[in-house]
Amino acid sequence: MWLVIGFILAVLGTSWSAYRVWGMSHYGWCKKIGILVGFAFIWLIPIWVRFLTRHDSIFDMITYHFLYFLFICNLLFFMMIVIRDIFWILGNLWRRYKYLPIGIYDWHDIYRVRRTNIFCIILALFLTLIAFYNGMKTPDIREITLASTKIDTPVTIVALTDLHLHHALPVKKIQNIVKRVNDLEPDIIVFVGDTIDDLPSKIQPHLAQLAQLKAPYGKFAVAGNHEFYIGHEETKTEFIKHGITYLFNEGVQPFVPIYIAGVPDYQTVTRFKNAVDLGQA
Repeated sequence: MWLVIGFILAVLGTSWSAYRVWGMSHYGWCKKIGILVGFAFIWLIPIWVRFLTRHDSIFDMITYHFLYFLFICNLLFFMMIVIRDIFWILGNLWRRYKYLPIGIYDWHDIYRVRRTNIFCIILALFLTLIAFYNGMKTPDIREITLASTKIDTPVTIVALTDLHLHHALPVKKIQNIVKRVNDLEPDIIVFVGDTIDDLPSKIQPHLAQLAQLKAPYGKFAVAGNHEFYIGHEETKTEFIKHGITYLFNEGVQPFVPIYIAGVPDYQTVTRFKNAVDLGQA
């Protein structure tokens, strides 16, 4: 699944890059080929990092994150180029039919193209830095208070979503998350999808941290789409192995009046010839 998605993305991205690079009439053939090879390498990064990188050293981890930084920055850059071109086309149409001064939206002006390219690159770098900072830091806690006449005793439930445990994720980050959750002294902990995002054999240290989470009335998990991509049965086994109750169209009542119902990701489960059954849960 990951190989197919990565390959399709690489083909589409490289094709688009080739279209853009070949249109640069001010560059010679050697420079065009060199730029295109660089872009092709970047578009293939999801395949490189998924199948060729390991986690044996700090060097591997730095390489992993650097490659993904390049990929995300490149992806944002080309998205901005598409948006820029759309605005230029609309502007050119406006100029043509509204009789604006010639040249305001002229995309054949190489100096204007270069300036907008530089602007897009700087903005892509800035947004990628923000994304990486938010992705690497310990997540913020969002507190939501719900009231019900059926609950007469305060109950604390911690919901963890999109942890995306993979081999290049620092174990220290998971340790920090576990500490922050335990400091909240929750009664119940729920994992609401996309917890596991790598082969279980590669993330045993990360999963071991989840076993340190404390909740007197239990820890519960459901499958997001990434649990299916990695392997539904494998991820189910890991949850159970580390003391987490796995709910697949199932429900449990840890104590009255609290009832926990769990269903898998709706769109993904249907592609794997299964279904969501909320009634059964």
